[in-house]
Amino acid sequence: MRKAVQTGWALLLAVAGLAAPATGLAGRAPMDPLNRIHAGVSAADGTANFGAMAGLDSRLTRLIHVDAGVFVSADEPVRIQVDPQKDDPKTFYSLRHGVYVAPGIRVPHRYGDGFNWDLIGRGGFGVVWAADSSQEAPTGGVLTVSEASLLGGGDLLLRYDKIGVRFSGKAFIFNTYAPEARAQALVVRPQAGVELMYQF
Repeated sequence: MRKAVQTGWALLLAVAGLAAPATGLAGRAPMDPLNRIHAGVSAADGTANFGAMAGLDSRLTRLIHVDAGVFVSADEPVRIQVDPQKDDPKTFYSLRHGVYVAPGIRVPHRYGDGFNWDLIGRGGFGVVWAADSSQEAPTGGVLTVSEASLLGGGDLLLRYDKIGVRFSGKAFIFNTYAPEARAQALVVRPQAGVELMYQF
């Protein structure tokens, strides 16, 4: 009888041990940090304003990257003749400079050894400076206005090991008031760049 009770307890403990939830330890190897510093030439507003651009692109997840950058135009703004009473106010403005933050989603694919590529669609926000051809600055030349902006675009990165070339294109969208036309203007202006990139 005593042996049967001991055997019963042993079976009960064995069943209880099998039924008890085991501690789950899920994990995966952490991703390597991935930062890309880039710098090169910029063309704002088509071919109207050439200059330089630079920034830092950093990976948040396997698919999401965030780029923070700046572009500046080196040449002086050119004033074009506009008629504030007849011309569309959004044609008064020419994109000059900008500072932006642009999160993006990478087209998923596997990296290999040597040559790699990335295609990233982006959207974000920033601040832009635009020359207003309808107004003359107090010191002469074209008046420049600054506005908050939204943006959309994409990047194509061609990379071998840690060095690469980055092609980018964005459209900056901002709303401003054109005092000469006494009207609001929703302005969309392009900006593109070609840059050298270093990944670390």
